[in-house]
Amino acid sequence: MSILGCTRLGGTRKPLLLGLGMAALFGLGGCGADHPKLDALEADPMASVTFAHTDLADEIETPEGTTLGKPVHAAITRRFTFSGVEAQKLVDAAGALAVHHGWAAGTTRPRAFEASKNVGGVTADLLITVAPYEGEPALFVYITARN
Repeated sequence: MSILGCTRLGGTRKPLLLGLGMAALFGLGGCGADHPKLDALEADPMASVTFAHTDLADEIETPEGTTLGKPVHAAITRRFTFSGVEAQKLVDAAGALAVHHGWAAGTTRPRAFEASKNVGGVTADLLITVAPYEGEPALFVYITARN
């Protein structure tokens, strides 16, 4: 499991002390701690599913917590590159797969699918959309804990 903000520090004491000081300053001292909301999101099939005609290019997992005193919701962001398929057809297929996995469809608009679901006691929102990324179209899957 890759969690943003959690790094292993090695080498001399200066990098270790600098890293610990930054973690204390930004509230990241909980690295390796339990993150039940993120764990719940990770357990949902949409957090690991792959789609035809796509390649997973990036995945970011953000644990619940606070940063500078502001709440941070647990979230998973997945970015896929794709080719050989129309963007709307890809969104429609991904949305149908989400519904198959128990997500309740919400607002639908061109090139976007929204849904919600109770995932392991966590109310979560799902957004599947196509948007440009570095000049190329990309499929994004956002899963965010609401509570």
